[in-house]
Amino acid sequence: MEDWGKFYFLRGGVRQYVIVDIPPALFISQSYLTSIAKKKRVFKFRPFKDFKEVQKEFNEAQIVFITPDQLYYLPQSMFDITIGINCFQEMIFKQIEDYFEEINRLSKYLYLKAKEVPKNIYKESLIPLALYPIPQHWKLVDSQISPFSKRYSEVIYKTG
Repeated sequence: MEDWGKFYFLRGGVRQYVIVDIPPALFISQSYLTSIAKKKRVFKFRPFKDFKEVQKEFNEAQIVFITPDQLYYLPQSMFDITIGINCFQEMIFKQIEDYFEEINRLSKYLYLKAKEVPKNIYKESLIPLALYPIPQHWKLVDSQISPFSKRYSEVIYKTG
C-alpha cells in the first residue's frame, strides 16, 4: 500500500478535502500531501479574489489548499463538514467569531477537537473548547471526551 493509504480521506472516503491554514503551515501540508498523493487532483495554493476564476479547477480537485482569507470568496454551503483540531485556542474571541461566521455560511456541520485545558510553553492564556463562542442557533449533535486522550474533548454541531 502506498504511504498515503493511511489517510482515509485520500483513499476515497471523501470526495474533496480542503485544507485551510496560514502560509507556513499550508506550505508544509501542501508539500507533504502532494508528495504522497501523486495521483490525486490538487488545487495548489494561489492568490484569488474571485471564485469564478478558479471554480472549475477548485471543484474538480480532490485536495485543495487555501488560506483563511480566501474562505470569504467561496460560495455559500460549499462544505458538508468543517473539521477543526486544536485550531482556535490561541486566537482572540473576535477571530473565532469571524471563523464561526464563515463556517456557518459554508458548512452544514462543525467537528471540533481540542484540549480541555490548553497550555503552551509560553504560559500564554489559551481558550478552552468549553469557552468557544458557539453561536446560539447551532445545535449540539454529540460530544465526548476523546477515547484516545482524556485531555481532549470532541464535539459536533449542526450549523446554520
